[in-house]
Amino acid sequence: MSTEMIEAIPVDIEITKKVPIIPDAYYTRKEIEEMGICGWLTLFRHERKGKLKVCRIGRLVRYRGSDILNWLEKCTS
Repeated sequence: MSTEMIEAIPVDIEITKKVPIIPDAYYTRKEIEEMGICGWLTLFRHERKGKLKVCRIGRLVRYRGSDILNWLEKCTS
């Protein structure tokens, strides 16, 4: 009978902190994605459907924090 040895390898797990959304701040798609709220494609789709307001400055896309909070409340209810 053979016996197998299992070796435990230490793994560093990065614990993320929840970053609060400031209602008066403006966020890019990348910042929202990095916060773990949702992906950029989800933002884009809801923007196109008219469910999420967007602020455009030329080609730059920004989302106001209060609009994100309202959108999230509607999605969860």
